[in-house]
Amino acid sequence: MDQQENVQKAVSDSVVKFLSSKEITAKDFAELPEIKVGLIHQITKNNFDMCSIMIPLHDMLNVKLPIKMVRFNVLRLKMGLPLKDNSGRERLEYHVSCKYRYIKGENSVGEYWSVELIFKQFLYQTYFFQSSDEKTILEDLQTSGELKIDWFVRPDKVDVSETINYDWQEI
Repeated sequence: MDQQENVQKAVSDSVVKFLSSKEITAKDFAELPEIKVGLIHQITKNNFDMCSIMIPLHDMLNVKLPIKMVRFNVLRLKMGLPLKDNSGRERLEYHVSCKYRYIKGENSVGEYWSVELIFKQFLYQTYFFQSSDEKTILEDLQTSGELKIDWFVRPDKVDVSETINYDWQEI
């Protein structure tokens, strides 16, 4: 069996019934794996706000999801994170635990892979793997047994604009 067949077998052996984020119950939520992510707000020397979520999936695959400042604020407010530190300065970095799941699906141009971070019910953020290098690392780590992935396969086809790591509606 060649590597591609191994990956296909591993993927087909670990497919889980897909529930939309809104359908996830407290029981489903409790069964998902947990990960600690970084919620980071940086201010550049030109006074430009840059916010992101750092997602450490594996030593070989740490991904950075850029988010808008307004999304950063929504996440910290909805999670009840402290806005100021003990000195009264605005907090710019948090390390929070959240549940996550890997999702595969089809968009209007082909297959997509993603990881969905679920902070609590109705509060989630999705990172879409867009480079072939990220997908290669995921496949190799899964095939070697270094990373166990239970893929949730989304049954409905989504528009390609929904599988981009940027919230275009906020522009």
